[in-house]
Amino acid sequence: MPLLYERATEDSDTYVRGGALHALGTYTRDSHRARAFLLGRLGADPDGFVRGMAVWAVASGWPDHPDTRPCLVTLVREEAVPVVRSEAVKTVARVWKDDPATLSLVRDRAVHDDDPVVRADSLKVLAARWPGVPDLAPLLLDRAARDEAVDVREAAIRAVTVGWYDDPATLAVLCDRAVRDPHWQVRRTALEAIVTGWLDDAGTLGLVRDRATRDDGPEVRARALQAIAADWHDHPETPPLLRDRATGDPDRLVRTAAAEAIEAGWPGEGEARGLPQP
Repeated sequence: MPLLYERATEDSDTYVRGGALHALGTYTRDSHRARAFLLGRLGADPDGFVRGMAVWAVASGWPDHPDTRPCLVTLVREEAVPVVRSEAVKTVARVWKDDPATLSLVRDRAVHDDDPVVRADSLKVLAARWPGVPDLAPLLLDRAARDEAVDVREAAIRAVTVGWYDDPATLAVLCDRAVRDPHWQVRRTALEAIVTGWLDDAGTLGLVRDRATRDDGPEVRARALQAIAADWHDHPETPPLLRDRATGDPDRLVRTAAAEAIEAGWPGEGEARGLPQP
């Protein structure tokens, strides 16, 4: 074990130091020295990744120690480095999921943390640890529509599709985000969620066709065409739409996606019609 202590403090590579802390948390669970050492590295290591590994190691090795949970909760609320806060959120939710205060803590970080990475990770934790809990749907949908950060809105959309497809407000919010979100990445993710969860809904094909031709982002138009080709292959309007977009879209990403979809779904048709070849 002396080598682990040495590498955890002296190695210049962050992954080696983190790996040594991981090993100490795994294999020295009866050692008071190891626990004290890990707590020291939690505050002393200059790298956020390594300190996050110390968080994991302390919680994994000594979850029942009376000081472990309060220490990590303090990190969640007060730690200055976002990656360490985020790891503390994930660890508290993993180890103390059934503590009534844990869900409230993660909910709070999903909304009020100053850093978008921590907010996004908190939303992912809510979906992973408490899928389908009814009163979480309003929070997730609110973050999907109102958070100022692109990655957080996208994380909220992905989270709500884990366990809240049946919430009556979910589809309406996703449709709104697929059309009105200012960032193409969020619009694309919302569109994908709608196709996955409401493929047979009466309005889905119309929405996807609209996005295939009218969305400002070529990434969204291309994804919409791919979805139409895959999920509505036999619809009579699918081949004409793809042919039109293969030649008429102003962006080559979209034209390429349309041409590839034609070649994959209707081999030889693109070449026979003189369409651009992928």
